[in-house]
Amino acid sequence: MIGPKSSEGYDLTYQRAAMAALVAERKRIGMPILDMEEKSGVSMNSLYAWQSGVREPTLGCLVAVAQTFGFDVVMVRKSPTNTPDCGILPTASERARLQLASNSRGKK
Repeated sequence: MIGPKSSEGYDLTYQRAAMAALVAERKRIGMPILDMEEKSGVSMNSLYAWQSGVREPTLGCLVAVAQTFGFDVVMVRKSPTNTPDCGILPTASERARLQLASNSRGKK
């Protein structure tokens, strides 16, 4: 994954970018922040602190919020190193598409 966002998702090294994307998704679907708090189990105060940059989310909380909006959080191996990288992929079908693309590149 390159930078905070690539075509595959968000690099969680850039937590603020990932959180901004989740906030944008909440607004896009019109979910009140209290509903997001109830569905994710993450307090509204934590969400506001992350948005303002006062605190950074723990991985568990970021995953909980991401899953509230139907995102999968997966680890993707960087190429060509053996260093793992994490990203948020929107759906299982997107993961399948990426897997197919990866398989087709390997068969050349």
